[in-house]
Amino acid sequence: MFADLPAIGFRFLFTLFLAGALEEFGWRGFLQPRLQERRSELFAAVVIGIIWALWHASLTVGGTGAGYESGEITGLFIGLPLFSIVMAWVYNSTRGGVLFVMLFHTMINTTSILEAADVTAVMELAELAVLLGLPLGILLYYGRTYLAATRPEPPIPGKDCRQQDTG
Repeated sequence: MFADLPAIGFRFLFTLFLAGALEEFGWRGFLQPRLQERRSELFAAVVIGIIWALWHASLTVGGTGAGYESGEITGLFIGLPLFSIVMAWVYNSTRGGVLFVMLFHTMINTTSILEAADVTAVMELAELAVLLGLPLGILLYYGRTYLAATRPEPPIPGKDCRQQDTG
């Protein structure tokens, strides 16, 4: 496992600066606060998760070699909306901290390199428990309205500036 440290480091840096984590500028940095203005945080998270799944499915179907196989498309439409709830919780709990969401996204993508090609049934059950348990735990503890300890007020770039100019 430790022999793969260069590969793990490369995957981490690639994801953080060039790949998946940059998605978070769009998903959480732009779309999350705008959807949360009009709907609940849970609704916003699930909608973003579905859009996120469509994004990844298009990479799969288009044959870009993004690392997904056609059989994983169903998993994308279940897993990414669930994971999006967790990402919304991280975003809202850090008051719109996109950097925290980027790092969390990078961490998740980087740990996938640690999985052996031959994943045991126990590992698959543990992964499923986390995938279902973490979003469910967040919903049960915080509720579907905020997905955070208090009402989050993530900043919408440009919105605060216009309000200050008129007031």
